Amino acid sequence: MKWCSKETYTPFDRKPIPGLLFIDGDLVSRAGLTDWTIGMKASAIAFPSGLFCEIESCSMPIIYLCGGLQIPFYSTRDEAYTAILDQNDDGGCSVFRVGETDLELWHYDTETVWLVAYDSNNWTVADITVTQA
Repeated sequence: MKWCSKETYTPFDRKPIPGLLFIDGDLVSRAGLTDWTIGMKASAIAFPSGLFCEIESCSMPIIYLCGGLQIPFYSTRDEAYTAILDQNDDGGCSVFRVGETDLELWHYDTETVWLVAYDSNNWTVADITVTQA
């Protein structure tokens, strides 16, 4: 998870996305998990399915799923399909087109399957659900 100072401006400050939340490092510290997160924040996204994912707040936000597997937030289903194939050099996952708007991603090491639904009108990830293979 990428942490930054709470005072650090992010692209999400100007253009928030649905489901965006910031993890408060002070609360993480108070929970006794660590102390280096004091004064820090990390961005995450909550999907309608209830799944929470880390999202990097760069000019083109990236959602992190598992073990380096990442998907673009702003994209069409077919552009995301190509991006995932391009990053999958080690062959650790498979990606399949499902219907008109969805992708199914299989991660071999964790035996996890993600169904990623893209909103074709807004070119964004609409939802992600996860199951075991």
